[in-house]
This record gives sequence, C-alpha cells and structure tokens, in this order.
Amino acid sequence: MRSRHALLMVFVAVFAFIGLQSQAFADKDVYKLATHAAYKPWEFIDEKGDFAGIEIEMIEAIEASQNIEIEVANMPWDACIASTTQGKVDGMFGGMSITEERKRVMDYTRPIYRVDFAVVVHEDSDLNPVTALTHGAVTSANSGTTGASWVRENLVEKGFDTKLKVYDSYVAALQAVIKGKIDSVFVDAPTAESYVKEMPLKIVGTVSSNEYLAWAVPEGDPDGLLPILNAGLNKMIESGKMAEIYSKWGLPPSIPQAGPEQE
Repeated sequence: MRSRHALLMVFVAVFAFIGLQSQAFADKDVYKLATHAAYKPWEFIDEKGDFAGIEIEMIEAIEASQNIEIEVANMPWDACIASTTQGKVDGMFGGMSITEERKRVMDYTRPIYRVDFAVVVHEDSDLNPVTALTHGAVTSANSGTTGASWVRENLVEKGFDTKLKVYDSYVAALQAVIKGKIDSVFVDAPTAESYVKEMPLKIVGTVSSNEYLAWAVPEGDPDGLLPILNAGLNKMIESGKMAEIYSKWGLPPSIPQAGPEQE
C-alpha cells in the first residue's frame, strides 16, 4: 500500500514538473503591445512624457493581477495593425473596434466598451452634422480606422459630395480643423469629448456605430497571451476596477457582458 502511494506521488511530481516546464517555456518575461498614444482618453502621452489614459491603467491592472510585465510600444495606428498581424509584437490595443476584416488576421479579447462616432468642427463653425460631412466638406479620420472606413463606405462611395482626408494622428486632424484646413473630424465619441474640452472645437452630432472595442493578438495567439488578457480584463470587471477607471475618465461605466466577441 505504501509503495503504491509512493509511486503515485512520483507520477504526480513528474507531471507537475512537466506542467511547470511547459508553462515556463510558454510564458515570456515581457509582452510587447503596440498602441498609438495620441488618442485621449484611451491612451496618450501626458505632460511628464509618460503614457496615460484608460487602457494604460487597464494594462497596469493586468500586470498586477496576472503577474506579468507589458512593454508598450508607441507607433502610428497602421503600424500597430501591421506589427500585430506580422507577429512583430505580441498584441495591440488602442480604442480598437472589432471588425470582420480584422478578425481574419488577428484574435480579439472580450469586448471592453461600446462606442459611437462623433462629428467635430471648429467651435465657431455654422456646420451641422450633415453639412460637416457632405456638400463638398472635407472631413478627416485616422488612417486605418473604422471611422475612415465608415466615411468612405457610407458617404464617398455612395456618391455624396464628401472629401475624406486621412491623418496619422487625430491631434493633427483636429489642429487642421482649428487652422481651417479641413471642415470636420469623424472620431469615436469618447475621444471627441476629451479633446473638445481643451481645444476650440465642438461636437455637432453623433452617428450610431454599435462598435465594440477590444484588444488583439496575432492570429492563433502564438504567445498564449489571449487568456491572460481576458483573465485580467474579467477580473477588473468583477472587482469593479474597470467601471472605476471609466468613471475616473468621465465615461459611463457601461461594460459589455463577458462572453463571445460582439460587433
């Protein structure tokens, strides 16, 4: 009886060791996530030169709860997507909408927020939501974003007199509005609300998009990061930490239910 028990303990120890070895080989010392840090309130560079914003605080919470280290790499939005799909980084975040096109080349975490679009113009402008996007108006959105796709597919390609100018940064686009170089910017509502508080701009209307934001990893999740991110996000939701972060940054703490991706 004793010998059988001892043999069982040996097998348990061996399998536990193999499991620990596998985990050690699968884990990385540092996970590198790309973002475009010019996108308040989601992520931006503060006056001290540090990363700040909603998703930066989420990253910090995940590092603490999941006992991992995440390096944030700041780059243009198009480069974030390319670096993720090519496996040059372990994943990406940044007010990123779930789309069918992106799902073909990357895998998403659970959704973290739902957003609509906003139309932003100069604070002295007489444009309304229609004239700011049509009648020869020049509107802008970031290159590679769903905002740019929406304007192109729903206005430009349908024959409306709309001119779309893409920028690498929403800050540059908003400054172009202020300088009178373009008429409007088409951006997600939380971002619009953040910038109109500190720049001579105003929101003249919103467009319902029913878009859900999430984070992404390369297709197939080669580094096994997806379950770690989901565990961290779900823990934030269960503890109330995610709602606390949203409230801190002035957003309604409306969080999509855990479960399958939504779009």
